[in-house]
Amino acid sequence: MGIPLRPSATRLVEWIPEPILVFSLRRVCDSQLAEMGAQPHLDAALDEMKELAEELRTILRQSALPTPASDVLFAQVDARFQAAADQTTRV
Repeated sequence: MGIPLRPSATRLVEWIPEPILVFSLRRVCDSQLAEMGAQPHLDAALDEMKELAEELRTILRQSALPTPASDVLFAQVDARFQAAADQTTRV
């Protein structure tokens, strides 16, 4: 189908020694800047995940291949989206 399975930029991470990567990520994630920068993304995460799931579902349908495992996964994801939406509505 010509769709790369992962971005080429992630290959860079494979070259960084794990202890250096872990140390760097911990420092970045523990900072106030990360908290302020990540919060809008966290707030939008449910909608973004739902959109990604729909895009993947569309790609799989276009492939015309049987996808029994994905079908089960999508049913579970849909149930979790609905539960999260119900919970947000109550708050």
